[in-house]
Amino acid sequence: MYTDEGIRGRCTTTMTGDQVDIVRHHLVNRCPWDREALFQLFYKGTRWVYQPPGWFGDVDNCLWDILGKVADLPVYSLIGRVRNKLPVYLTGGDMDTRGYLKHIELGRECGINAYKFHSYKGGKADIPIYQEVRSEVGSEYALITDPVCSYDLREAIEVGRIIEELDFVWLEEPMHEQKMNSYKKLCSELTIPVMGTEMLMHDMGLTSQWLIQGATDRLRGNARHGATQVLKLAHLAELHNTNIELNGEGGLF
Repeated sequence: MYTDEGIRGRCTTTMTGDQVDIVRHHLVNRCPWDREALFQLFYKGTRWVYQPPGWFGDVDNCLWDILGKVADLPVYSLIGRVRNKLPVYLTGGDMDTRGYLKHIELGRECGINAYKFHSYKGGKADIPIYQEVRSEVGSEYALITDPVCSYDLREAIEVGRIIEELDFVWLEEPMHEQKMNSYKKLCSELTIPVMGTEMLMHDMGLTSQWLIQGATDRLRGNARHGATQVLKLAHLAELHNTNIELNGEGGLF
């Protein structure tokens, strides 16, 4: 994205040519400081241009990039800097106990002291792996699990109670996310935070309703769908005394 003063806004993109044509019509001769006005225009207009939620995120990220370049500051400073670094976790999947422990050790050599499982085996197979890994890594090491929608509600509750005892950080996306009532039931049954909305995080309105309705305890977000949308969800999470966890690479994050 180019301004008449020669400043270029850049980000990774997944937009189609048709989508670029739609936004071009509304961006030419607009001030790049109109970021919020443009966000509202595209967000509210999504229905009438027949595009999926979050489709204009690349435009939003380019506008943030322009603002940062003009101010000669990274975007995280513009939005309100709290920290200069963040904790991270290593993630891997579909291994046996030995495989996970080898992967965890590689992470530890790099200074990473948290790990997230991905598993598709089902709850009965996962439980002994979680127990064995916890026994090996000790109580101070942070563990998280994401069964990638491979559980039903009964399994999710059973595994959730086990990993509560094992002091896991959260349980992520254990069931398909079309099942809001099942997630509400799961959240009500467990004390460990349930992380949902990974497949909904492109849609700010839908994601927010899951938190408000008690179908998730934490939010997922990805700046591929626009830093402004992520910030709005982050503020919502803060007001509900919880966190938004960023997912994957992309955008300005």
